Amino acid sequence: MDAATVKTSKELTIDALIQASPSVVLLRDGELVLYGRARSLLDQCRFKLADRKWHRFSTRRASLENAMAAAWDRYDEARYRQRLGLAHRTPAER
Repeated sequence: MDAATVKTSKELTIDALIQASPSVVLLRDGELVLYGRARSLLDQCRFKLADRKWHRFSTRRASLENAMAAAWDRYDEARYRQRLGLAHRTPAER
């Protein structure tokens, strides 16, 4: 087999999700929820932090693969900021 044709497990998972096109995708063991809204082509995301409130935002991506990457980045940044004791969003994002 050629190294270029071998898919990683992440690529196989993404391919399976795209084919199934679920309405809700649970990521990071259910900590991160990716979903589509009825009147939008763009995917939304939500997660809980230590304040026990749901934080939600638009991924601004229509494709599932790109939306997952945007959701992971935003979630990781929020958790990092939480560990440092900073606000999870800057005033410009509000």
